[in-house]
Amino acid sequence: MKDTSSDIYYVTGGAGFIGRHFNNLLDEGNVTNIDIRVQKVVPNQVYGDIRKIQDIRNSIGDANIIVHLAAAHYDFEKDYFATNVEGTKNLLKVADEQNIDRFVFYSSVAVYGQNEEPAHEGTAPNPDNDYGRSKLEAEKLIKEWAEQKPERKVLFIRPAVVFGPHNFGNLFNLTRNIDRGLNFHIGRKPVIKSLAYVENLVEATHYLIHNMTEKSQTFNYVDNPQLTNFDISNNISAAFGQRKSLTISYPLALLLGYFFDLIGKFIDKELMISVKRVKKFCTPTHFNADKVFETGFKPRFTTVRALEYTTRWYIENREVWTKEHEMLKKLFRKNYGITIE
Repeated sequence: MKDTSSDIYYVTGGAGFIGRHFNNLLDEGNVTNIDIRVQKVVPNQVYGDIRKIQDIRNSIGDANIIVHLAAAHYDFEKDYFATNVEGTKNLLKVADEQNIDRFVFYSSVAVYGQNEEPAHEGTAPNPDNDYGRSKLEAEKLIKEWAEQKPERKVLFIRPAVVFGPHNFGNLFNLTRNIDRGLNFHIGRKPVIKSLAYVENLVEATHYLIHNMTEKSQTFNYVDNPQLTNFDISNNISAAFGQRKSLTISYPLALLLGYFFDLIGKFIDKELMISVKRVKKFCTPTHFNADKVFETGFKPRFTTVRALEYTTRWYIENREVWTKEHEMLKKLFRKNYGITIE
């Protein structure tokens, strides 16, 4: 359902994966999207960089709410703080100048670090990498901004791994491997991998925006049912009409990862099989998101249905995602000097 309110949105990272889905909920006359890349499908887009405050000043217009999606988040990006912290500082400064009093920030479950029990909103943040640390620092800046005036309200969204059509992250790589017949379970111990389907996520955000009753609210976002790494690959495999995965031992998978890392280094290319991805696949990432559902929000997709829908999109739109993936590869090569498969 389109937003019929009088709100005028300023969306950072609006041409990105989550941004383009969030835009589907907005009247294109009531949004400006700022991004460092151009997507024809995204309305009212301004080419700009939030690390440059004048780019924000030149484009923010009459916005009365900021939805901050732009972020450095890829594993091979080095300076997370320049975008995630300094970029946020610039946005807050302009929000202050323009008397904008609502701010929505897409943070991450990475702020929690590793926990033995599923982290919930009351779990003390303890990030164990620079990405998580940069997101947590940005959260603190936004909270300080909110406290400066009584009318200001902020909403923090901490999603788990987000997937869906037009995404080219880890789940896309898993889907491509399965499509190529490389469908393997690593080891024999399944681990929970919390997932967030993009359409559910943006609809939850939209719902929460229109129910901002407190000064500051924080919500994890994870879809149900929570699945293991084996469940996820089996569901994708079933959508392809393939048989279930073969199992290889964890030590053998690591050995293959080292082998492909060496090949990747030799040909200057990041391959889909690597030590980093093997370890990620076998590490539990389990989070609790009961709080968002207790507000009354009801997602349209279960995790299983969303996996099936996304795999079907992958199958039926090969020309679309191939073209988009090629554009992304060029962007990575230009901006980071990284060649991905």
